[in-house]
Amino acid sequence: MKTPPLLLIILSIALIIIPFKCFNGVERNLLTLAKPFAKLHASDISAETVSPQKLQAMKPKDKMSLYEARIAELNAQVQLLKNENVDLTNKLRRVSDFREAVTSALNFRERYAILNAEVIFNTDVSVWRQNLLINKGINQGVKAGQTVVLGNYLVGRIAAADLGPYTSRVQLITDPAFKTQVMVSPLPEAVSPTAKAGTVKKAAGVVGYGVLSGVSFNRSRVKWVSREVNAGMNWQVYSALDNYSSIPRGMIVGKVSEVSSEGYFTSLMVVPAVDFLSISDVQVLLAR
Repeated sequence: MKTPPLLLIILSIALIIIPFKCFNGVERNLLTLAKPFAKLHASDISAETVSPQKLQAMKPKDKMSLYEARIAELNAQVQLLKNENVDLTNKLRRVSDFREAVTSALNFRERYAILNAEVIFNTDVSVWRQNLLINKGINQGVKAGQTVVLGNYLVGRIAAADLGPYTSRVQLITDPAFKTQVMVSPLPEAVSPTAKAGTVKKAAGVVGYGVLSGVSFNRSRVKWVSREVNAGMNWQVYSALDNYSSIPRGMIVGKVSEVSSEGYFTSLMVVPAVDFLSISDVQVLLAR
């Protein structure tokens, strides 16, 4: 029996009107439950064990087919282990990159502990909201407002909403509600996290400061940059010290892709350095 068109229209309007947070709990639980099954599906199922007696009775041709099947199984398992090894190596490298970037600044070891988290879902039910769903939550020490990075790249912060015992949402730097203070510079040396606060290398020119906010569609904008800075295309954007945020100084945000004037200030469109649709894991900075 066909569904009446009027009923479909009513359901469509209801899905649009109902707040997205009503779906978040269901989405979070389903995705968390589905994660182990996805891993099981990726692993190979072992072939049926053949007893020595049965093996002796088999024809040479059947034995050869069995051996070939087992060799294929072992090769698949080796490849799976190699992939897992590469994945673990990449995670360790990102943690190492982050420690190298900020350990010497801001007494990092006394301020943060690093928690690795896997990305369960890297898109959102809303085209305007930019979030990631990760497999770490309150029971692992995650709290709202904590910084999320990928190595020495800034990803976002833990959102206050949808923070569960074992999962949480990461508000990306491309989310319209995300805001933090940033620095812009033509050269990376001027805003290195190991550089002393307020120190600017002459070769890099003047470092500008502004407020970063997301504009969705994998882009961000830096507003309130002084026109005297004369910021230009491909300038580097980094996190700055912010009294209202725990984000470390010097995290890489992205590059300037567009410059426009707004009165006495300059507005900069920024392309993030991280492709959020392709990342599989992140690091959460747990404030001590």
